[in-house]
Amino acid sequence: MSNQPQFITLIDIECVSTDDLTENDQLIGRFGNLQATDFIIGQFNSAPGNKVALNIQAIVPLGVTTLQIIEQDLTGDDLIGTINLTENMSVENEVTLRNDSAVYILHYIVTEGN
Repeated sequence: MSNQPQFITLIDIECVSTDDLTENDQLIGRFGNLQATDFIIGQFNSAPGNKVALNIQAIVPLGVTTLQIIEQDLTGDDLIGTINLTENMSVENEVTLRNDSAVYILHYIVTEGN
């Protein structure tokens, strides 16, 4: 086994509370700290039962072992949480991501490369 993540599939996400107090959160994914790898996850609010199916698959860049979930703002981006892509590969995972005000529950699967 190579222990190098090859793909990540974001299955679904639940917004428990938002980072922005007055509007929806715009979430992006960023592999490692490489801004060039940014991809849009979606816009979310904390309305009751706001669990959203994502089914987003992304290729993990070679040598990268983390995925940052970021709330994108005009005034500056806010890190919500970081996922270690080398833990529990090939099984569905649940992670609670949080910063000072935002809380998200994300389900995902990481596929290991050959």
